[in-house]
Amino acid sequence: MIAGALLGAWGTHRIVDAHERSDFDAEVQRIDAALEERMTAYVQVLRGGIGLFHASTEVTRTDWRRYVDTLALDERYPGFKSLSFARAVPARELPAFVAGVRAEPRPPGLTVLRSMRDYRTRAPSGSRGIPPVHAPIEWVAPFTAENQVVLGVDMMREPRRRAAMLEASRRRQAVLSPRLRLSGSVDAEAGFIAYVAVRRRGRVDGWLTAAFRAEQFMRGLLGPAPSPLSFEIRDGDGALLYSTAGVRPDGGPRPLPDVDAVYERRATVPMPGRTWDVRYVAPAGFVPLGSRLGPWLVLLAGLLTAGAFFALGRVGDRWRRLADRLAAQAEDLRRARADAEAATDAKAAFLATMSHEIRTPMNAVVGMSALLAESLDDGHQRGQAEVIRSSGDHLLRVIDDILDVSKLEAGKLALEQQAFSPGGCAAGVVALLDADARSADVALALDVAPDVPGHVMGDPGRLRQVLLNLVANAVRFTPAGGRVDVVVGRAGDPADARLAFAVRDTGPGIEAAVHERLFDAFEQADASTARTHGGTGLGLTISQELVGLMGGRIEIDSAPGSGATFRFTIPLRVVASPAAARATATPGAAAPLRVLVAEDGAVNQLVARTLLERLGHEVEIVGDGAAALDAVQRDSFDAVLLDLRMPVLDGFATARELRARSAPGDGPWLVAMTADVLPAHRERARTAGMDDFLPKPVTLAALDATLRRVPARARVRRP
Repeated sequence: MIAGALLGAWGTHRIVDAHERSDFDAEVQRIDAALEERMTAYVQVLRGGIGLFHASTEVTRTDWRRYVDTLALDERYPGFKSLSFARAVPARELPAFVAGVRAEPRPPGLTVLRSMRDYRTRAPSGSRGIPPVHAPIEWVAPFTAENQVVLGVDMMREPRRRAAMLEASRRRQAVLSPRLRLSGSVDAEAGFIAYVAVRRRGRVDGWLTAAFRAEQFMRGLLGPAPSPLSFEIRDGDGALLYSTAGVRPDGGPRPLPDVDAVYERRATVPMPGRTWDVRYVAPAGFVPLGSRLGPWLVLLAGLLTAGAFFALGRVGDRWRRLADRLAAQAEDLRRARADAEAATDAKAAFLATMSHEIRTPMNAVVGMSALLAESLDDGHQRGQAEVIRSSGDHLLRVIDDILDVSKLEAGKLALEQQAFSPGGCAAGVVALLDADARSADVALALDVAPDVPGHVMGDPGRLRQVLLNLVANAVRFTPAGGRVDVVVGRAGDPADARLAFAVRDTGPGIEAAVHERLFDAFEQADASTARTHGGTGLGLTISQELVGLMGGRIEIDSAPGSGATFRFTIPLRVVASPAAARATATPGAAAPLRVLVAEDGAVNQLVARTLLERLGHEVEIVGDGAAALDAVQRDSFDAVLLDLRMPVLDGFATARELRARSAPGDGPWLVAMTADVLPAHRERARTAGMDDFLPKPVTLAALDATLRRVPARARVRRP
């Protein structure tokens, strides 16, 4: 029984400790979040100042003071000592700058720089020489006597300030300085400065600076509910910025005393361009007296009554029930995962089936509408037929996008690896969209850098898909008279085969707030985009995922009114120029061929016959694979077009049998003509012995290009 009482006391102690530690952790998170939120809000004040510069061609001292007055810093942003602007002045322009400042009208009591000598004497102590670029403080607000002393101070002379300013220019973000002694402050008072570079016309005009006293910055951080914890904040280099222990007589923060704490934690809080190290301490009074006495009361109750043993037994039962429940939940999760995977597979199979079923009738719609458009002399009727064809093409692109999204979500989209020309891939995309660009009065240009390798190893089809999406979007959103540039270059070290692709347009531009959202499925820049320009919002989603599979990421650089640039960099292995093609696959001339078509659909038979006869070829049609074998047995054909899904004998089995009946390198040229367009179907067709792959719907141009690849050795010799 004593052992049971001891166990009960120990368990109670663990529970109390876990509860109090949870409270401690929650309080730490509250303080961390408050620090980050306050700094974010204060940095936004600086960013608002940048907006003032961007909105005006010239900002005066009066404009700056009015802007600061509207902020009501004392009421809304406690902790600001001053907001100022330091002008970027090259050394050679310093005398003219000083003369200009001296000539400006100024409020009474404002000290004016009178000479270079005065300027040097106003620089912070300890500077060595005049740097190539100066950053004298030109304006400051609030315009108090304490703040006036910083006017003319060259921020570049002090190494810590200079480092923070240069880092802000490089990163184009706000950057904090380390702990500093601010001008007008007591010797040991801790302070720091936030810098944001002001860029206009591609160069740094100066820096907006916000000076903070650390003690005032922390004032009111947690609102009306003070923290029960003690904590101190140190800069990344260990300098003490703030402590809840108060300040020393010299004005500096007082470190927390080294005492035994109930709980203690050290955390790193990210700040703009720096990190702050925070040490949290829970004093003895953090844990209530009742919580501290709890384990002892349990022990006493266990020693005095046998009921404690029974209570512990109940606790054990409860833990066992919880374990059983957790085990059951784990099994439920396993089953749910299996069900989800099965649902994903079923979804993929459903989409593949629906794609086949839609492509099959669309073969007739697209093929026959194209032929109808070519045969009509009336321009109006020809335009109507062309609308039918283009609508069918658009529907097929939507289906392909949905299939790609489904495969990406399921993680079943694999990249192919083959040698190809990156410049040729980009050129093919530009050539494909050139007609659309010309009809929209948009100049479309390609620039391939000389150091781009001739051939690399990768997936040309998926790269072409990404470029096609980006360039098509650029053409679609660029107004008449605009320009779209496609750039292919090499990134990084010359020995590293990283290729950089960029698509630039002169369109309306995109707000920064929607940059990331553009890559979400079914998302566009605004709700009117789909109505104005069309599109499903899947293209960029698919492109980002494909580039991610290739080892890169699409980035966007755009602002309203300045066009948009989409760029990405991917690693590709450089390879030697591949052999042109096997000798047996040398294409012949576009002479009439004798073609056998194995297709079970009557409509698709009609489409195939019409297209082939339009190209001038001799055609024979059969309805299944067995009939195709009989036809090849009794007659000779240059090429055999095989549907993959046929009764009696499908296209795969037919191809294998035809290859088995002929000697290697002999026999007709076999082409899979099918609505099954997934990579798995292509690979299965190739394994079965197919020489080429022609996806439905079949267009006249695609069919002609496929038959032009029929090699001379496969052609039937005619007298």
